[in-house]
Amino acid sequence: MDRFVLVLLVLALAGCGGSGTGGPAGTSSVDYAAVRSMSSLYSQYLRTHGDRTPADEKVFRDYLATKQQDLERAGITVDKMFTSPRNDQPLVWVYGSIPPSSAELGRCFAYEAASTDGKRFVIADAGRFALMDEAQFKTVFPNVR
Repeated sequence: MDRFVLVLLVLALAGCGGSGTGGPAGTSSVDYAAVRSMSSLYSQYLRTHGDRTPADEKVFRDYLATKQQDLERAGITVDKMFTSPRNDQPLVWVYGSIPPSSAELGRCFAYEAASTDGKRFVIADAGRFALMDEAQFKTVFPNVR
């Protein structure tokens, strides 16, 4: 009988694990380690450039090209840095201005170029991320269409 209870307990605990990402609903297929690495690489850029964002995509790509070891360790490529980890659509990083902030996420670094199912994937500082509906997204990125 004790063995039966132990098996039930193990099965119950295994079922309580969720997606394992700690991310918001709808992001269970997102590779959280990759998102953390992507966020970290952008943060490194900010730290090494006096908290200034890259001027444009080319500048950021050139910087990433110098970080091959970090990219390889994370299992991502320069091109993957510009692809949403949620749906393989284009990912846009913040350029030429201070990264906007969200009460939920802190400084926001990147977002999906277009929404999917009415939501956009947003990457923030410290590997945080969220799915934002268009109303939430516009409060953080008011000038993005």
